Amino acid sequence: MSRIETERQTLALTDHHIAQARQLIQAQEASIMKMQEIAIDTCQAEELLSLMQAVLFSFEQHRALIEASISRLQKHEA
Repeated sequence: MSRIETERQTLALTDHHIAQARQLIQAQEASIMKMQEIAIDTCQAEELLSLMQAVLFSFEQHRALIEASISRLQKHEA
């Protein structure tokens, strides 16, 4: 398998992780809203949400690096 194929597979996996992270963040936000409606303390839930958002940001940064790598590899192939 070529390096560019490996990078494309990594990009696809990263896209999957990003989609999963977004879904989990939406679910956590919904949980926080429900907790607030019934006056449950949301401090820990909000801390978890913050960490989840940081992980998503990291995934997105990683995705950008993979895209840049693919771009460089494509230029070398041309």
